[in-house]
Amino acid sequence: MLLSDALELAIGLTFIFFLFSLTTTAVLEFLESFTRTRASKLLEGMKELLGDPRLRETGDAAVQAIYGHPLVQGLYRGDYQQALAQSRLPSYVPTRNFALALMDQVIAGKMNPAPSNATLPRAASASLSDRMHLAAERIANEHLRRAILQAVQVGGDDANRVRQHLEQWYDGAMDRVSGWYKRRSQMLLFVLGLVGALAININSLTIAEELAKNATLRRAVATEAERPDNKTANARETVDAIDRLGLPIGWTHGAVDALLHPLRLDEKTDWWWTVLGALQIALGYGLTAFAISLGSPFWFDVLNRLMVIRETVKPHEKSPEEGSEDKPGSDKTLTIVTKSGDADAAAPPVPVADRPIDNEIYATPPTAGEKPFEEWDQ
Repeated sequence: MLLSDALELAIGLTFIFFLFSLTTTAVLEFLESFTRTRASKLLEGMKELLGDPRLRETGDAAVQAIYGHPLVQGLYRGDYQQALAQSRLPSYVPTRNFALALMDQVIAGKMNPAPSNATLPRAASASLSDRMHLAAERIANEHLRRAILQAVQVGGDDANRVRQHLEQWYDGAMDRVSGWYKRRSQMLLFVLGLVGALAININSLTIAEELAKNATLRRAVATEAERPDNKTANARETVDAIDRLGLPIGWTHGAVDALLHPLRLDEKTDWWWTVLGALQIALGYGLTAFAISLGSPFWFDVLNRLMVIRETVKPHEKSPEEGSEDKPGSDKTLTIVTKSGDADAAAPPVPVADRPIDNEIYATPPTAGEKPFEEWDQ
């Protein structure tokens, strides 16, 4: 198999994985719109960020104070308790909104207030550092209190530096929340991919074997992958693209025959060949589910890279090597003329095609009237 054929095979598989990953991701997004998983993961991460691990209720009270601030409450309808009961909380809270809401609620004394002898100074007679420090001392939640005091210590009287420190703290926690969500989404994509592979009969090994044997199908899939509209196809367009290619997908007669080929049911073979064939079929479905779990952005990037490599390799395989301009049987001859320039001293022309290959300097032996080249230079 040429390098271009191997690239077309890789492009074909990558294109199929991209299309089905795109469809499966759309299904997952549709399900997430009902379950509101992003909002619930954000709320869970916010409680862990603001709450004391030993006291769960401290996190609930702190989160309620943040979600009740106007900068955050404007991201959802109704009040906090109503939105929580109806699963209408926001799935994203901007970093700046969180930091400003936290600073305002801390100064206002609404973050888990506890009895304290400290008196909050008035705004006109105290700096931001003093107000934040004294307000943080009133917070019973030790975890949150230490985070606020650290931000005040780093920022000092500069409100922007305090806000930036709190933003970095929030971003670090949200990176963890994003990791939770991505791992959960990847697991769900694997499950949906496995269900879809079994339901529609998308076996990676069967498709790869068919593409390797059928050059016409392989080139058709590679050509289809080059179409720019396929990069943004929806679910219906994806199904139409697969139908046009004639791949061994679905439960048609040809697709089933290609799927059951590893079992060798029409041949008299040992039982372990049948077991290996069954394992190959199961592995093909598992590879499909794993490929879909990687997500459509991953396969989109791989497909673009393979396209660039294919365009680079293709011209070198299609352009023929430049041959010699001398054609066999041509009448070109080689004439040796001596230094004297006499016509009689000229050697008879010798056809190039008939001239024997010799390492000597002469094409023909010199005659008696000719001087060797070495004597001319003496």
